[in-house]
Amino acid sequence: MTTSKEPFDETAKAFYRHLFKTWGVEVETEREVFSHARTIDLVVSLSEADRDKLRDTVFAHFKSLNALELKGINDPLTLAEHNRILMRAWALGATPKSESKSVSTELQDDDDNESVPLPNQMTVTIVCVTRPDKILTQLRKELKFKRIEAGIYHCKEVLEKWIICPSEL
Repeated sequence: MTTSKEPFDETAKAFYRHLFKTWGVEVETEREVFSHARTIDLVVSLSEADRDKLRDTVFAHFKSLNALELKGINDPLTLAEHNRILMRAWALGATPKSESKSVSTELQDDDDNESVPLPNQMTVTIVCVTRPDKILTQLRKELKFKRIEAGIYHCKEVLEKWIICPSEL
């Protein structure tokens, strides 16, 4: 794990943010999900109409709320990092969107929970410069990732997970 952000992360984040904006899709960078500055690289929110914009892209699997994590060559996807990414993604659905930027310790009214997405309305997509061999090979049965096609791996659990390896595409 690197101690500072590497150029790939910032460059890739800017690229993907611009890409989704070009498609007219709502996107925000580094949404804080915990008080200890744990952020998700990009959070992409889609309306029903937005899904058509992504239909012929590698992001066609996106649902209403999507966490996009970027892993560079000096920051490979490890099992520990995989688990942290999932923890952050689950936290995305813990508070209504209007409260996502400032974490509240107060209990939510049931009415507020209408804006909280269900896990089956969310996805996690990890774009890896380096193929995470341990996760996709050694831990394949445990983590349940299946190869969809070259460079695209999917785990259809309650919270869908995708790994995209551009070097394999």
